[in-house]
Amino acid sequence: MHVTDPVAIRSEPRPFGDLTIVALALLAIALIWGAVDARLVEGVPVWVKPAKFSASFVVHFGTLALIAQAMSAEARRGRLVSVAAAVMAAAFLGEMAYLFVQAAQAEASHFNLSTPFHQIAYQVMGVGAVLLISMPLLVVRAALRDEGARLG
Repeated sequence: MHVTDPVAIRSEPRPFGDLTIVALALLAIALIWGAVDARLVEGVPVWVKPAKFSASFVVHFGTLALIAQAMSAEARRGRLVSVAAAVMAAAFLGEMAYLFVQAAQAEASHFNLSTPFHQIAYQVMGVGAVLLISMPLLVVRAALRDEGARLG
């Protein structure tokens, strides 16, 4: 019987799995915070938007983790997947930080143009959204070019 070394398994890069776990943790935090914070923004509980975004990122990164898992180790460690994962991680963390800060202040995160800071933040969030939606195309390209992929 062959037993695989768990340390060796964990040493394999799993950026999308790790991002899924972070999104799950943020979802839990938003739900817990929402249970004790009754404040509203435009009639909606302040923690609904961070919770909804966290949940959508669980699905987004979870799907990418499944695709990456089906790829060969070489393709998973390749430039396309690495760049996509790094860009998405930065955009995701920035977006979620802003959503959480805005919720904590009971301020709208979207369509909030009340100050120059909010105007710039909203534009940066738009760029982040485009990156989060377009970068998976690099992962798909790498998967389709991967002769060792088990995409079946």
